[in-house]
Amino acid sequence: MPAVINSLLEDHRNMATLLDILDQELQVFDRGERPDFDVLLGIIEYFRTYPSQVHHPKEALIAARLARRDPGRARTISDIQSEHGQASCHLERFAKLIESVFD
Repeated sequence: MPAVINSLLEDHRNMATLLDILDQELQVFDRGERPDFDVLLGIIEYFRTYPSQVHHPKEALIAARLARRDPGRARTISDIQSEHGQASCHLERFAKLIESVFD
């Protein structure tokens, strides 16, 4: 498998791990306990920066190559890009809620 694909798969595994940790911290909050806000803020910062600066550019390279090879299949990439935009909006709403705790 090409290195860039392996890199993307590793990124997805890492993101899944961070989302699991986020879920665990939110369960702490649901129990009325205090979550580790440093962990929450670290996860937020990761998702604000790494995907857009590193992960999505790699995906864009693959999408461009796919569009040249198979334009029909490349349309599914636009769906993924739309999902990225929605995820980014959700992240920002969540980030504002967490950051409001410190205001």
